[in-house]
Amino acid sequence: MLRSKLLSLGRQYFCRHTGLNLTSRQLSSSPDGPAIPGAEELTYRPATVEDFGQIVHISRGLFDGVDPFPYFYHGYQVDPDAAVFVAEHDGKVVGAYAATLAGDQTAMINKHLRIDPDYRGRNIMWHLDEQLDRYMKYRHPTITLKQRMFLSNWDKPDPVLKKIPAERLKKIYNVHYLFFSKPEGMLVPSLDRTRFQGGMFSLQPCTQDTAARLSDDDLRQLLTKDYGQVSLHPYNLCRSDSHQLMAAGLRYIAIGKNEPAGVSLCSRWSASAGLVYHIDLHAADQTSLEHHVAHHVEQICFFHGKEKVYVLFSAPETFDRDRIMDFCESTLGLPRSYRFPFDCGVICEMELHPSLRFSEF
Repeated sequence: MLRSKLLSLGRQYFCRHTGLNLTSRQLSSSPDGPAIPGAEELTYRPATVEDFGQIVHISRGLFDGVDPFPYFYHGYQVDPDAAVFVAEHDGKVVGAYAATLAGDQTAMINKHLRIDPDYRGRNIMWHLDEQLDRYMKYRHPTITLKQRMFLSNWDKPDPVLKKIPAERLKKIYNVHYLFFSKPEGMLVPSLDRTRFQGGMFSLQPCTQDTAARLSDDDLRQLLTKDYGQVSLHPYNLCRSDSHQLMAAGLRYIAIGKNEPAGVSLCSRWSASAGLVYHIDLHAADQTSLEHHVAHHVEQICFFHGKEKVYVLFSAPETFDRDRIMDFCESTLGLPRSYRFPFDCGVICEMELHPSLRFSEF
């Protein structure tokens, strides 16, 4: 691996000219802890079903118990268009990264980067990223682009973005994240429907018939940022259509009388903290967006009245975050939750690294 060799040579050069001994075996998470090698000395390989227990172990504690990765892990194992790579040290999985094929098979989507806390800060992410690129390109030679999601905060942007060469970045989208907790026994909110313009929305299961009501042109008109999110991940609709979106994990479509007023994509997963709904909102205006929010909250309260449910909303940055937050808390009575520590996502579209060799698997 070219990057590994360059890092190793750079370290050797530095040590030789400074007199310092910075061998990877001296990198340790604590003075009395086990020695941890550098990223280039770890083993990188495709994940297997047997790795699931260790994936759960890495996930435990991340996002305070609402991490979706374990829930979707087995699906990736049987999906021919998906792959998971792991980093391993002495038989222990210390990192994992997943990717899926999207759209017309010219793009891949990177998902679920997870690094063991004791092994962070050692460039393992970049090694996993390169291995995953090479593996996906080998299996799907048509891939030329990839999308990556960085979870971040508006007041503290992710510093990793600064390490990506600007010439490789094609587009960057920003997404609002709003996380709430529906308490046990919460009643269906009572709303004054006159505040909503247009006809009522109905949340319908995604079938070929309902998906067909939304043409590709309608979707692109609504998804002004050219992306949708399914299960917390971008899915580029410029290279897709409604039926491919179904295959990506779409569960429901909120359809109004005057289409296209908006669409909201809904997925859910079971996590260690409980059931989590992720609802991606796309609407023509703020009022239509609030209508979607209200309808999903009503459905969740109706079907999960006795359960505690976490609800994650995502919306394009063009909408007023504070207004959505106030509508959920004040009008719907939905308490905010701080289990999910991020309030924005940065979606980057970039070219694959041109120097990678793709014929080694």
